[in-house]
Amino acid sequence: MTKMSYLIATVPVTGSKANAAAPITWAGTMSVAEQLQRLEADVTHLKTWAGPGQVEALLDGQRELREDMGKVKAKLDRHERILGTLKKDMGGLKAEFAEFTADMSDFKAEMLELQG
Repeated sequence: MTKMSYLIATVPVTGSKANAAAPITWAGTMSVAEQLQRLEADVTHLKTWAGPGQVEALLDGQRELREDMGKVKAKLDRHERILGTLKKDMGGLKAEFAEFTADMSDFKAEMLELQG
């Protein structure tokens, strides 16, 4: 339960028939069905009305999202380059380790010859 869900109040909004006569009501006195009906009416009203500044706020939000996505893409490109370098380095280490293992096998064989 969020902080906002403790109280459900409806205030008349100009042009909204669903809320025009709705008094302020405590959530505890309304049934769940009544609460849902009020919320549906509010959502219907919100879908058809955008107040002053809503378009600008949406545009600002989209601008911020584009900037953030640009940053994410730049980081992803950087990480892909680093990963490519790490893969190449790991391939070199594997080759060197294989060579070292072969050298150790030869060394063990020589030591067995000297002991034997």
